[in-house]
Amino acid sequence: MRDVSFKIFPGEKIALAGSSGSGKSTVIQLLMRFYRPNKGVILVDGVDIQKYSIDSLRYQYGLVGQEPFLFNNTIFNNIKYNNANVTMEEVRHASKISNAINFIERDEKVCTEVEIDKKEKKSKIEKSKDGITSCKKEDAKGFNRNVGLKGSKLSGGQKQRVAIARCVVRDPKIYLFDEATSALDSKTEMIV
Repeated sequence: MRDVSFKIFPGEKIALAGSSGSGKSTVIQLLMRFYRPNKGVILVDGVDIQKYSIDSLRYQYGLVGQEPFLFNNTIFNNIKYNNANVTMEEVRHASKISNAINFIERDEKVCTEVEIDKKEKKSKIEKSKDGITSCKKEDAKGFNRNVGLKGSKLSGGQKQRVAIARCVVRDPKIYLFDEATSALDSKTEMIV
């Protein structure tokens, strides 16, 4: 990337579009101070980001990456992660904004091919309105359901919506989404 210059004002939303390898993720990595620019300066609120401590700078951001990382824990704990004072009401609100509330409340789980092949109980396998094959998990309990190692018990879109809810519940000054809706269908993407 060379000669990149732009301003974003409070309340504005911008998107960077371009081919793979054109520098979209690099812009986010520069903002996060994973790298330093070779030339020029990056300002947040008129202050060079190099003058902020890493912690205070990153505290201002809410980042959702291309491959969201979830912990082998409940949906609730994955959303409130590292924020002990978050209430259930705030988690539910963030889940509504990220459009995760529907699959959480339905205790919906995406079937793996192995589970579909077993077909021990056909009643467990259902087609939802949007045509996604899902399983009803008997021990699932909404926000208390475990997502599995790295979110393995969720679909890619479900993982992204949980990660977006985690970002929203923090209420950061600046949201950074790096293809954070790539696994969502177009209807859900528009809602988010």
